[in-house]
Amino acid sequence: RGLVNVEMSPEFAVRLGAAYGASLKAGSVVTVSRDGSPASRMINRGIISGLMSVGVSVYNLENVAVPIARYQIPAITGAQGGIHTRIHPDQPDEVQVEFFDQAGLNIDKSVEKKIESNYFKEDFRRVRMAEIGDLHFPSRVLEYYRDGFHKVFDSDVISRRRPKIVLDYAASFVNVLLPSLLGK
Repeated sequence: RGLVNVEMSPEFAVRLGAAYGASLKAGSVVTVSRDGSPASRMINRGIISGLMSVGVSVYNLENVAVPIARYQIPAITGAQGGIHTRIHPDQPDEVQVEFFDQAGLNIDKSVEKKIESNYFKEDFRRVRMAEIGDLHFPSRVLEYYRDGFHKVFDSDVISRRRPKIVLDYAASFVNVLLPSLLGK
């Protein structure tokens, strides 16, 4: 994590994406997601460029919440991991970048050290033009998450109890998702 446009600049993001991509095999697939802030969008686009430059294909989930990003990684065939960029919850002038493994869990320390080593050594492979990673925009990301949620959640039991739920989610991303999750 770091200050936007100071420690976390677009140039930093490109190198970070390349460092992460270089820790994977050429031809790997990862997901990339972010929150709705312009700063996260800017950093995210740099990360995507860095990943593609080392031969990693990207599924750009765009603006989704962290749980949805984590859930989507194992759903994408062959995805080796994912990256989520967001404004730090306690520091509104900082962006944080989170790395996930192929199960959608936080990466372990050995992978983190490999990415750091690649970054500081600038040990990035460069692929030929034909091997540059592809960029995909999967459809139905929210619907897939909602359907998975409903498969494991017994809505009949809850609806029979007729609970009253009050949520304050202001103008956050979840205002798109929660009505469809809780409506049923």
